[in-house]
Amino acid sequence: MTKPDYQTWDLISDFTLDEAAALSLDQEPPRTLADANNPAMRAIKERITREVPSHKAGVLQQGRPTLSPRWKREAMRDWANATGRLQEMPAWQTPDERQGTTGQRPASALRADAERNLNALIGLLTLFVAKRLSKLRTEHGTKVPDMSAIAEQITALAKEEGISLDGLGASSLKQRLSNGYQELKDRRHG
Repeated sequence: MTKPDYQTWDLISDFTLDEAAALSLDQEPPRTLADANNPAMRAIKERITREVPSHKAGVLQQGRPTLSPRWKREAMRDWANATGRLQEMPAWQTPDERQGTTGQRPASALRADAERNLNALIGLLTLFVAKRLSKLRTEHGTKVPDMSAIAEQITALAKEEGISLDGLGASSLKQRLSNGYQELKDRRHG
């Protein structure tokens, strides 16, 4: 899927469920039914429907006016912010936040701590998996997790369980595992 055209979407304040879901996944809204019903889209649509207030707006369907649920930009932004995922959802950021020109991080200090804690948890899980599956390698005389082997194991498990890894390719998965392990090293020496 392609990235959204933020300049165009910034002009819109009211979204269909497909639009809100795709933009939350940092994608252009789907053009086909298959795109609208992939596992990642279904999951995010369920969350939005459950967690974000909507309103009914009049739209034309087959030439007749009907009331259809819509989601306001402000509600989507509030939801992304409340879940701590605003930085992962650029469509709900302001253009300044997206460009990083505000002079400050949009996330609060608490969210920065939460990110470090999440990285530490990922690091601990990575270390646990590495030890349990004997996926350690020697680096500078020290045993460290083999990120490639662990990423392969996670990818195989996701496939086996039918879990979508959309947006989490092999390199980004390894990077996420490495960031987690680095957080553990920082905490050991810090």
